[in-house]
Amino acid sequence: MPRLERPAPSVFNALLDPLGQRGTQRRTRRMEDPQAVAQDYLQYMLSDYEERRGQGHRNWRDLCPVYAFALTTHAADWPRGGGAETCEELAEHWDQMRGQSRLNWAQAQPVVEDAWRALDHIPAAARHEAWGCRPAVGTTRTACTLPTRLFHGGRLKLATPAETQVRIMARPIWTGTLSFGLLNVPVSLMSGERKVDLHFRMLDSRDRKPIRFERVNADTGEEVPWKDIVKAYEYDKGSYVVLEEDDIRSAAPESHETVEVETFVDATQIDPRYYEKPYLLVPGKKAEKGYVLLRETLRNTGKVGIARVVVRTREYLCAVMPNDDALVLMILRYPQELVEPDDYKLPSGKLADYRITSKETAMAEQLIESMAGDWDPSQYHDEFRERLQQVLNKRIKSKGGTTKVEDEPAPREDATTNVVDFMSLLQKSLDANKRTPAKKATAGKAAARKTAAKKAPAKKAAKKAAKKTAARRKAG
Repeated sequence: MPRLERPAPSVFNALLDPLGQRGTQRRTRRMEDPQAVAQDYLQYMLSDYEERRGQGHRNWRDLCPVYAFALTTHAADWPRGGGAETCEELAEHWDQMRGQSRLNWAQAQPVVEDAWRALDHIPAAARHEAWGCRPAVGTTRTACTLPTRLFHGGRLKLATPAETQVRIMARPIWTGTLSFGLLNVPVSLMSGERKVDLHFRMLDSRDRKPIRFERVNADTGEEVPWKDIVKAYEYDKGSYVVLEEDDIRSAAPESHETVEVETFVDATQIDPRYYEKPYLLVPGKKAEKGYVLLRETLRNTGKVGIARVVVRTREYLCAVMPNDDALVLMILRYPQELVEPDDYKLPSGKLADYRITSKETAMAEQLIESMAGDWDPSQYHDEFRERLQQVLNKRIKSKGGTTKVEDEPAPREDATTNVVDFMSLLQKSLDANKRTPAKKATAGKAAARKTAAKKAPAKKAAKKAAKKTAARRKAG
């Protein structure tokens, strides 16, 4: 294929624009002829791809043929939330079509839509952790909505973070202002948590192929394209009211990028149950003075600021509070979201109502004091995730990745009844915690249980041997 001249950078950025942070917001600003623009760039990338396909270059130009291919089918009506995942099926389809002089876009569209559906089920944090992020050419934005993939021998393969070797700082959810009274502090709203959950794909047990989900009409069973899908609210069983985009926009809050403090309250007045999700407020350039002023004033007065904030498309109640050198924006639950304890049957009354003696109370207090320590979150890990990760690593190392891994049997616990001797349990707990910290004591108990479990078969074997010896003596 002859070498073509590369289109202008503006064309390149126009193609990649939906891949950036504001892609869903800018998708209404359409190109004059998106189909023609994408096809022109695609033809250029075809020639460049032929030269690079076996070299394993790690940059956006290696990835653009398939991305442009997907963009062409979706430039006119870009769906919300997600990007075109260049899955194996799309790669195979691309290999079949790249040699044709005229590409069959109608044939390609179902494949691209399948890729969209696959990516919709992958949380953004998992994509960032697994695939890393890449900057769009000619911009400072990062196209994190797509997985980073490399060409190897003409096929698309998932690139590991070590292969990408790209580490870019987290991008703000929005950049705006934090205001209280007449003081406005430029800030960026950043995520304050990191998802480390293990995510699984559903496979067909017969051939180990991924399962995909389709948008189908419940009555006809036919697949429904994105352009024909609307949002509706079911106000009664089988009865719906359809909401248009204008209806949703009219209900949206006016201010999208502002945290306006409405009042200040004592931090101790907020029930911990109201805290839901943390974000970090990062000061803008030359905004450190106002940022530090609010942070230290809140710390000295023991107050937190109550405000409202828009995160993506929803408005939340939030609290602005100091934490070390940061101002933390904590999303708060509304009172309607909390379940009152009175809704459940809970034991009420005093100790005497339950025949709890003063000696039992004193021993319980002594036990708590013996187990007391400083809060150190670094000591705690998601042990279930770590054990599951070990199982996965064994499976991956094993031949074919499907070898059965036998888990160690858990020690059996003795059955208990409703009659509990609190005094003896408290005394045993106190004895165990007199000279040993709580964590080590727990480990010692576990080791003791394992040792006892190992010794039990030996005792049984010794009894059997003694019986056999006695029988032989009698026979003799």
